Amino acid sequence: MRISFCSFSALLVLFFIPVVVVHAQTPCGSIIAPSNLYDQNSALITTPISNCVNPFNETSNDHVSHALVIEGQSIENGASVEVAEGGTDHYSLVGDMRVGFATNMRLFLHDGENYRFVSIQSPVIQESDYRMLALEYFGLDADVEPYVQAVLSGNYDNYSNDFLVVLFSFFNYVDEHFVPTVPVLRAGTYTLVTQEDLLILTKKTPSRSFFQAFLEKVIPFAYAQSAPNIFTFTFTLTEKIPTPVGASSVLFLPGIQSSSLSKNGVLGTDDQIWLPDAGNQDVQQLAMNADGTSITDVHTTGIISTLPFGGTVYDSFARFMVGLVHDGVIKGWTPFAYDWRISAIDVAESGTKYEEGIRSAVTEIEYLASSSYTGKVTIIGHSNGGLFAKALMRKLEEQGKSNLVDKVVFLATPQLGTPKAIGTVLHGYDQEKLGGWLIDDAVARDVIQNMPGAYGLIPSQKYFDTVTGPVVTFDTGVATQRFRNAYGTSVDSAAELLQFMTGSADLRPNAVTIDDALKANSSLLFTASEEHRSKLDSWVAPLGVEVIEVVGVGLDTVKSFEYQSFTEKFCTLLVLCHDEVVYKPVPHFSQYGDKTVMGQSAEAYGGEKKKYFVDLKRIADLDKPNLVEHYNISENPSVQTLIQNILEDATSTPSQFIATSTMQYSDDRILLGTHSPVTIEVTDQNGKQVKLTGDHVTEDIPGSSYTEIGDSKYVLVPANGTYAVVINGTANGGLTFSMDALHGETQTKMHRVQVATITPSTSVQVAYAAQSLSNLTIDTNGDGETDIVLTPNGVDVTPKITYGTLKTAVDGLSLLKVRKLPLQLLVTLADVFDKNSVKNPKLTALELSTLHELELLLSTYHKKGWITQSEYSAIIKIINKLK
Repeated sequence: MRISFCSFSALLVLFFIPVVVVHAQTPCGSIIAPSNLYDQNSALITTPISNCVNPFNETSNDHVSHALVIEGQSIENGASVEVAEGGTDHYSLVGDMRVGFATNMRLFLHDGENYRFVSIQSPVIQESDYRMLALEYFGLDADVEPYVQAVLSGNYDNYSNDFLVVLFSFFNYVDEHFVPTVPVLRAGTYTLVTQEDLLILTKKTPSRSFFQAFLEKVIPFAYAQSAPNIFTFTFTLTEKIPTPVGASSVLFLPGIQSSSLSKNGVLGTDDQIWLPDAGNQDVQQLAMNADGTSITDVHTTGIISTLPFGGTVYDSFARFMVGLVHDGVIKGWTPFAYDWRISAIDVAESGTKYEEGIRSAVTEIEYLASSSYTGKVTIIGHSNGGLFAKALMRKLEEQGKSNLVDKVVFLATPQLGTPKAIGTVLHGYDQEKLGGWLIDDAVARDVIQNMPGAYGLIPSQKYFDTVTGPVVTFDTGVATQRFRNAYGTSVDSAAELLQFMTGSADLRPNAVTIDDALKANSSLLFTASEEHRSKLDSWVAPLGVEVIEVVGVGLDTVKSFEYQSFTEKFCTLLVLCHDEVVYKPVPHFSQYGDKTVMGQSAEAYGGEKKKYFVDLKRIADLDKPNLVEHYNISENPSVQTLIQNILEDATSTPSQFIATSTMQYSDDRILLGTHSPVTIEVTDQNGKQVKLTGDHVTEDIPGSSYTEIGDSKYVLVPANGTYAVVINGTANGGLTFSMDALHGETQTKMHRVQVATITPSTSVQVAYAAQSLSNLTIDTNGDGETDIVLTPNGVDVTPKITYGTLKTAVDGLSLLKVRKLPLQLLVTLADVFDKNSVKNPKLTALELSTLHELELLLSTYHKKGWITQSEYSAIIKIINKLK
């Protein structure tokens, strides 16, 4: 039953308390009430009580014919009523009011010796109510703004009929589902004061009723009477604390690049720039100034469900969370999208911009907690969202609101940063999509250079204190000499990493190619490092807040980069090629990660916690349809069940893929690399493949992965397999083929083969079996014939073509002796010219002329059908090689 402190038989006006401002203290407290009799929202004033025994000047304890009802029970004066935790809004005054009387009421809470006014007016529907109902009606992914703005404006002249039909349908939904709530009465002692005044009308307009005149003129009359009847009614509310019937509501904080970003388009449209639908033109709109501020006015629009180039991010996870709400497990959840270009600290402090204005995660916490079954909120931070969660908790602690949170779940969070981010900032690592048309790695790198959010993922000093081994190393080649001069053979501290990333110690030139290390923004890098040191890495949850880490392991993850020297062949035209010594970053891998974040960082929270490990390798081996990695780990059903268990405080682990203790891996793998403008395709003995087609990566071989950095491509496969490797040229240049052996955390160079100049027609084939490589066979011109054979150590073992080879081929033809003899004579003559051409170079021309005559005669024989096509082609091929 909702409050109704009036009836049609009497008018409800505000109880009159004489306004007397007295500054002296009185022994029995004061009455604190609005200053304006007719405006309960006016400023409160304090009126000292003059009669301590009868503070409200009560004239009678006869409560006439009305009674107070709370939670369906009629309450006696002085009664104590137990209500649910959080108070009650189910209260009303029932019964008939006497005709001819104005019944005035006010409610006061006993506050020590004082009586403090409590408003019991019902609020009107607010903009936030319209927005929430619109999301319920149209769906989470719908653009509800046009409808909300139309409702708020109240002007429908400029809308189409189709739009208005939908809008009015939405109106009906609002009418059916909006329930105005009255203020909640919390535990405490209250006094309800009722005053009855007998109205004597002294001004009346005959054409209008008394009530019409009253409403239009706001009391355009005076009344005179004897002293009013004043009644008081005192009662006490106590709150019971039941066992929660559900889990806490959830604030979900997505990872970096997992919120969509837009700018204002033409004619008020929304122009999405992330995910990009206009290629690199959109990516460039994400660029920021050197101080980390956005060049373009960008706003956030929501979390990303699916990817335009295939795959999902939070598609099934969002449906899973909606299901938890529908099933009553949680009251609500909010996926708080944010501008991931900005640092986690700044988003927590200043909020994130949406089209309708700035939204604050603190406000979202308060909103969720207000309706949560437990009165609290669980924060789930995925990836960079976990760093955001730490920053948000610090903000809540500063405001004294951390008690609104009961759990913080770190889901695959790079708590101390991750080495992969070094390659992303310096080389645009793992950014290119659709061969550079949708996202080019060089364009992405330029944009990332001034992006504070990206620097928040760089390994901090605590990472170096926690994880064994450097994050950058250098080989002993010529091209890496400047790095060794500056840093030695490795980078193994945050201070040294800052120097390397900015180039301040090695003084390298500005990057030209994508393989050249970019000079990072030193100011943003230093700020991010300091934020990790002073705010993020040292954060410990306050008392009453539980911390849970969910760590993905089992997938090969970049643990460091080794800068190696390569002798590369650069060609403007095929005939204009030259060798150049360059350096390239080569990734080193560990299985203790989720393909992006090293496990040691994901489990690095320093306080008391629970830990769960997700065996992503086992999922890849046994549950292929639900294969996930870092960016979409929340899409896996086992992970979703784990999250529900965490919310419901269940102690069991949900599946064979999740454990409370870490997994150990020591698999043998091989890393096949191509450092050139080529494609690589690996096929195992069962026909399963690893390759890149367009922008679709196929990784069907169990335990395999494909990655690119710069113009280098890498395929990682188990070492115990048998594989056929095909490499096809895509441009003119040189090819270097490499193979590294990986055992557990150790990665060792095994082979480095520099192949001759390649063209778009060049094809290279090599086999791997019994843990060794075969020779490389190279078809330089795409005719299907092997032209060059190299050993795995790069030794040329191509069979030599001689005149003896040609003579054997001619002698083997099935011809009449009279027809074979002319061919044999031409071969003998060309051989003589070749052997004597060293002494007499002029004989070379005679040799070529003789071979030409041999070709013409063979052509004639072929046309007459005296020799087969295959015989003809084989001998012509030998002749061409002899030329």
